[in-house]
Amino acid sequence: SVDGSSIQMLRRVPATDENEAKTWEQSDPARVLLGVKGNDEYVEGSQLFLVSSGEKISLLVVGTRVRDCRACLVLGDFVTLNEDDQDSWKSRIPTLEKSAVYWLDPMESVQSLVNLPRNKDHSNVLAVATSSRVLLLSTELKVLAQTTTQLSSPSLAPLGSHTVAYCSRDYKLRYLCCLTGKFSSGLLATLPVPRPEKHVYQLIAVRPDRFVYTHTNGLARLVEHDGNEHSFPLPTAITRPALLLEPMVANALCVNDTPGDGKAIIRSVIERFGRKVAPFPHTDDEGIGSAGSGLTPKVLDMLAAHGLKHPASWLLTGTCQLDRAANSKILPPWVPMNSKAAACLNPDVYLHAISNGDQYFSDYVKSPDNNMASTLPRPSDPSAVICHELARKAMEEGDVAGALKMLDVAGNAASDSELLQLTLLSQLGSQSVNISKTLETLSGKGDGFARGSSSIPSTSSSLAALALDLQSRQMNGKVPQHSGECEKSSDEFRRRYMSQLAPSIQRSRRVQRVRHRLVGEASLAATTRGMEKVVEPDSLWQNPCSESKHIWNEGPQKEKENILLLDRMEEWLGRKRPAVLGKEGAEAALERGEKTLADILNRNDYDDNSFGGESAVEDIMVKDGWVEGVGESRSDEDNLSFYLRFSEGADEDSTWRSDGMVDLTTYANKAILLGQSEEYFLKPTSSSVDEGEPGKVKLLYDLVFDGPKESQGPAGLLVDAPRGSSVDIGMLHGDAHDARRRCSLEFWFHLPIAESVTDEIVLARRSVASEGVDIARICNVRDKEGFLWELVLLPSGKLEFRSNGGTSMSSASNSNTEFEQNETMGDFGDDTQGSNDGGIVSWERPEGGGGWNHVCLVFSSRNQQSRSECAVKMFMRGNKVGATVAKILPPGLEGDEIDDSNILDDAMKTTAYLFGLNAVADYRITELRMWCCEREEDDIKMMMYEYLRAAETKKKFKVKIRNKRGEDTADTKKPLGGLLSPPPGGFLSPPRDSTGTKTLRPPRTRSEVGTTLTARLEEKNFAFDASFRTFEKADDGEEDLTEKEKQLKAEHTFASEQKIVAEMTMPPPPPPPGPPPTPPSRRRRSRTPESTWSKMQDEDALIRTASSYASAPPQEGFETQPSISRLSREVRSSAAAALVRGPPATRHFGGNRGGLARANPVDRNISKRYGVGAIAICGAEKTVVYNHDQEPRGKTYPIGASGAIISDEMNNGEYLCCFLAKDKRMVVFELLTRTVVVELQMTTKLNFWRYLPPQAHGHTCTLVFVLITPAGGFHWVPLDESPRPIQVWKRGPALQGKKIVTYEEGGSNGFRGAEALSAVALLLVSTASTGTPLEAWILQVGGESQALCVSENVLGAALFRPYHIEDEAFLPHLVTVAGVESEIILKVEPSSQNPATGELAVEDVSIGAILDQSHVRRSLFSPPALAMGGWPEVICSTCQGFVVTCVRRKGMVVAYDCQEELILVRQEHVNNYIVDAALRVRVGGVELTLLLSDAENPRDGFIMSIDISR
Repeated sequence: SVDGSSIQMLRRVPATDENEAKTWEQSDPARVLLGVKGNDEYVEGSQLFLVSSGEKISLLVVGTRVRDCRACLVLGDFVTLNEDDQDSWKSRIPTLEKSAVYWLDPMESVQSLVNLPRNKDHSNVLAVATSSRVLLLSTELKVLAQTTTQLSSPSLAPLGSHTVAYCSRDYKLRYLCCLTGKFSSGLLATLPVPRPEKHVYQLIAVRPDRFVYTHTNGLARLVEHDGNEHSFPLPTAITRPALLLEPMVANALCVNDTPGDGKAIIRSVIERFGRKVAPFPHTDDEGIGSAGSGLTPKVLDMLAAHGLKHPASWLLTGTCQLDRAANSKILPPWVPMNSKAAACLNPDVYLHAISNGDQYFSDYVKSPDNNMASTLPRPSDPSAVICHELARKAMEEGDVAGALKMLDVAGNAASDSELLQLTLLSQLGSQSVNISKTLETLSGKGDGFARGSSSIPSTSSSLAALALDLQSRQMNGKVPQHSGECEKSSDEFRRRYMSQLAPSIQRSRRVQRVRHRLVGEASLAATTRGMEKVVEPDSLWQNPCSESKHIWNEGPQKEKENILLLDRMEEWLGRKRPAVLGKEGAEAALERGEKTLADILNRNDYDDNSFGGESAVEDIMVKDGWVEGVGESRSDEDNLSFYLRFSEGADEDSTWRSDGMVDLTTYANKAILLGQSEEYFLKPTSSSVDEGEPGKVKLLYDLVFDGPKESQGPAGLLVDAPRGSSVDIGMLHGDAHDARRRCSLEFWFHLPIAESVTDEIVLARRSVASEGVDIARICNVRDKEGFLWELVLLPSGKLEFRSNGGTSMSSASNSNTEFEQNETMGDFGDDTQGSNDGGIVSWERPEGGGGWNHVCLVFSSRNQQSRSECAVKMFMRGNKVGATVAKILPPGLEGDEIDDSNILDDAMKTTAYLFGLNAVADYRITELRMWCCEREEDDIKMMMYEYLRAAETKKKFKVKIRNKRGEDTADTKKPLGGLLSPPPGGFLSPPRDSTGTKTLRPPRTRSEVGTTLTARLEEKNFAFDASFRTFEKADDGEEDLTEKEKQLKAEHTFASEQKIVAEMTMPPPPPPPGPPPTPPSRRRRSRTPESTWSKMQDEDALIRTASSYASAPPQEGFETQPSISRLSREVRSSAAAALVRGPPATRHFGGNRGGLARANPVDRNISKRYGVGAIAICGAEKTVVYNHDQEPRGKTYPIGASGAIISDEMNNGEYLCCFLAKDKRMVVFELLTRTVVVELQMTTKLNFWRYLPPQAHGHTCTLVFVLITPAGGFHWVPLDESPRPIQVWKRGPALQGKKIVTYEEGGSNGFRGAEALSAVALLLVSTASTGTPLEAWILQVGGESQALCVSENVLGAALFRPYHIEDEAFLPHLVTVAGVESEIILKVEPSSQNPATGELAVEDVSIGAILDQSHVRRSLFSPPALAMGGWPEVICSTCQGFVVTCVRRKGMVVAYDCQEELILVRQEHVNNYIVDAALRVRVGGVELTLLLSDAENPRDGFIMSIDISR
């Protein structure tokens, strides 16, 4: 009414007669709240709720104050309503003056209210949903908990007396409870994101094992023709499983303040919702599984925070009385270690949790006295680090026994020192302890186990041995003294233990594990007898929880027939599959950074008196002369039939010339040499394939041919392939051996200079050797008797495949397949340069380098019309260059005889593979592989530079055998160089000269490689670790050089590096006389005349005097001395070669950023390398991230991928984006916590990708990657709530089929926040072959305009943001570098956009300059092997008003200050090929970072930094 709202009560009156209808009786209306007209505090009632508390009820009114439209809740007193008293209810209507009132925030309204079920002895809790938050209120309307959120629907679902569930607008089902802090709210489930997004979810109910919801469509509904437009779809309920352990534990903790009763509730909750280790009543593939579904880190954290470690320990281990030797199942594996540690009841539980996931390590930790010793974690491993931290925590709590157990596992020098001190202190004041066994283990007496890289004991070992020695000489508790001094120890004791305490030796020790064996439970128990910390048992948890009471066992309301089936888990909970990134990557990703023990071998002692290693042939099954299982495995590596790395070259005692070489697979096939074996050599590889590592991976050697001799006869490498062997694959097999109808043969070969090859070389051939046929005949190049097929190198550089059925296929004809280059990820570059056609081989260059080629033949005789037909594909450097169906006929068979399996098997009884027939001198072959499967193009590219799993060294058990005189027959040769043995292979500290100063290693030539690797193998006792850790500085065998040799090498290296600086600091020669050429004027745009880079390199061409528009001449010398660092000093040589080669489908440093909007200071301050990206190189099992200005510079992660790019350091982490080409899957890792952030399944090829700074999308702390596919460019924001790639431009017909060379974005749409976006994209593209010009195209980002080709022949281009542009919308300028005759011309042109059509254009006005080449006229550096090739010839970078051009082959850097004109500010010559360059901001200017290739060693390079200022 106009005077205010009123309330009226209706009471149903029962009928007095059966025929009389029931009626309602109305009471008189009563005023609600304050209803006085004209009162400023007048409140209008709008909603009425009936609230119950046990048998009492109360009215709650939601009202709105008219004065300011502010809502409030008013709750009356709880009373028992007397039904006979019809008027008493009026006095119970709440009023503002007498009742509890809660005022909401301005503009906030109540959407729903739920009365949570009341718990005994506890007051009611009200759950209220408003327009902006969810609250829990007491009956006095006091806020117990609240959270700010936007609700998808106003529905609330009670989860207990203190917990409520709701559905937020981000499509997540959440809960709110009365706990404080971070435990007050949590996540229950994530609902599918609807399409379209106008759907609204409505939460209906939450039950113990499921939740029910529905969704409604808020959009207009389309009605079919002749349909009823007045009808509407009725939403149906959707059921999903619910895992409610976390909210139910939170609710139980809210009522835990009642002694006894609260803990009983917690046990009941854990019994019904806790761990479940048996799938019953489901099968193994159904239900919620047995890995701990529902158990989250927050559950353990909540219980530990409230001091309830017994239930937490039960959830973790399944028992509350766990001892060290007990068998337990730690659940679940995805909980981080810090949460598990908080739930551990005692140190024994800690050990179980830490060793969980590694069966051998777990068994050893449980009972080190009885079980076999296993691999122990390195001190840098997270498990060892947390053990050390837990030990210190135990010491603070007075738990000596627990501290000793933790220190025992930690295993570093500091922890062993603390372990020794605690052991010695434990005997003070206690005569019952016995520390002898502990001291013996710490000292290593009698065990003979190695410590790190030598037999030198650690400091703690020496002190433990001294304590043990003094203890053994005690008499009546004291050591006898003579003349006030103790008797001296033996000379042997002093030599082994005491001499190692010299400070110089202690400082030289690396951080490593000092013991490879644990002290043991019995020894520690004797040491700490009487000092154990006893955990008081909890009577409530002495008996285990009954799994039969679990909600997923007994069903809702104890109705088992209503248990959800869950036969396909991914349909219920969503697919969660961690990426498989090498042997350790899956566990590391699954456990979100929790430790996964690396497979570190305890020792590397290999000698003739060993047994227990894996037999090479023990698992091979042969039936009827056929090796079983060939080609029947699922993975390619399991189908590996032959693998040869020529590792026999590493063993000086090997008789490979006479006995042959054994392949590394379990089949142990043998390859023998034909002809005079003295004409073959095994030399350390000079290819780019991973050369292996002593003790870990078999070393890679090249088989070098000395060339054909007239009297030599047959020469080459022969692999016997009898019928039924593991290499009898690919063709001519019946249906009974269908798995053998596939074969992939691949290898690397090296060719000398082209002039040395005048005749055909048979790279590979398969021939049938009939009985009585001379072996010389099948090895003759001209005699084709018995040959089935062959792969021949022609003098022209082409490869040709031939079969005995007349089939011929050339690699360069491309008649059967379309050549495609670098269209998919996984191409890591090659050792070839200058090859314009994908089917032409690379020859060794006259100045050295090049010549390495990779070839792969893939055979498949499946699905062919006859047994004699076989599909053949040829790949060179991972790219398909030919395909055909070959006719291959067994010699001597005619007609239908080939269809008779018995006749066919008899004809193929003896065959052989031959390699390198008629090879010339210095022909090399290496990394020979044969697979019984069809290898895909992406797989070939990904693995052709990596070693295979079969190359990993197997572990053997060391057993000492004594001869009759009791002497050890094992090699007991003392380490070289006195007390210290040579450093191990692998990750090493840099070499030092005689003064201890670190020196640089000079670049290696091919002849030096053999010497260094041979020196590394002279010492047998290598120690190594297989864990993924930070790269330390690499060695190349310099530990075996004399001091004089080291000094000479250091001087040579220093001189080579100083040569760069010296040539850069030399003033340029004066320009030749004559007037400078006329500079390009400000004129209308015209097309650049067509020219190629080769024309510019003609030294006989006229080179005109360089000039520019610069107002200042080129500077002489440096403003600041450049910073130079050699890659091989920071990482291993193979990693250095991979860094120079670069990542696939992207630039080394990521690309130019100077065309984007000004960086947000927040972004720039967070990232330490803003503007210069880190370089990520990938292998099959690990990824290396190299950052030139951080320590350590190289970090390695257990992530195997085809390629990777890395983001800048952001406020919430650093992100590595990996691409798995085989699965077409993208995975993003957060490197700080080592977690998998998101996965993306690709449905198309990936042509180019890079990281973009936040200005390109979102502007503030946004993680953005650009993905370029055949469809166009996509912005991918992995951290977005809906991480789906967003297409920002379409490729269009003009750009289809062209290779992306560089990509960058520039400009701004002027928005801020999530709507911010760049305006223009610049692409440099080319066609597939390398001889074509480079084109520059610009496109509108986020628009529909067509791509614009701004130049059909450029050397380089970039986008440039004018220095005066602030935070506003703008289009960038375009910087282009073109070649006109012998000149290099730089131009800067503004871009524009048609407001009506959105079409982009380049303005007619430009400013420009001609680059001065006078001081680099004779400089021409050859590019190394690069994954992206030699494009572009000029790298353009812009930043803060500077434009820098780097002429790569000239090694020339020219920097301009671009304002109204181009002002030359710096020009330098770096004397090496420029691999990549990037700019970043520094105080007073910019810093140019260069990656240079070493002119003397293309597999090495430099990082150089140059400061540029105005």
